[in-house]
Amino acid sequence: MIAPARQRDPRLDFFRGVGMFIILIAHITDNPWTLWIPARFGFSDATEMFVFCSGMASAIAFGSVFARAGWVMGTLQIANRIWQVYWVHLGVFFATLFLMLALNASGAFPRDEVNALNLGPFLYNTGPNMIGLMTLTYVPNYFDILPMYLVILALIPVMMALVRVHVWLAFLLVVVLWVAAMAGLVGQRMGAHEVAIGRLVGARGEQGRLGQELGLQRQEVAEDARQRHQHVDARAPELRE
Repeated sequence: MIAPARQRDPRLDFFRGVGMFIILIAHITDNPWTLWIPARFGFSDATEMFVFCSGMASAIAFGSVFARAGWVMGTLQIANRIWQVYWVHLGVFFATLFLMLALNASGAFPRDEVNALNLGPFLYNTGPNMIGLMTLTYVPNYFDILPMYLVILALIPVMMALVRVHVWLAFLLVVVLWVAAMAGLVGQRMGAHEVAIGRLVGARGEQGRLGQELGLQRQEVAEDARQRHQHVDARAPELRE
């Protein structure tokens, strides 16, 4: 017997769409409509709405796998999805970087689009920031959505394991994570990582500047040698006479 196809829940799609529309309004500069987004009237915003809907959609999509095939197979399915989303995140980053560089090169817009998205550090100190990009510790402006979704996916096996022990343990973990975030414990830990990356970038940046200066000096020497050879070649007929 063929199992009936799982139907999408239009309520999730509706509220995710509303959340994305509100997020779009909030990110448009000099926009008076930002005075009327939910964040101005309560403790939550469209971000919380979007995260909640994403968590519900993930539970609907992968919950049946855990129930049907067990925790191990469900976790493997989650790991495969995390792997896919991770590479999508990297692909979106490099595609956006290429697009911003092309916009700057075209001169069609007066604003520096590369630095507007905080992509400049990646170009100026590529080595350390490549490590940060691959380890998700360097997340430029507007690129935090998919890494956040990776965290949501990674928490699914944890929640499913806690539910197997007792359902209230999953709720307890949610409360603990919320309290830790409100107390700034998560932010402080992330800040420590950023400081470490900043120190590494600073050290590598000094080496990068020295390397650039050395490279420019080598280019100048090579250009001077090329001009001398051209001058000698131009005077060769005179010397032969």
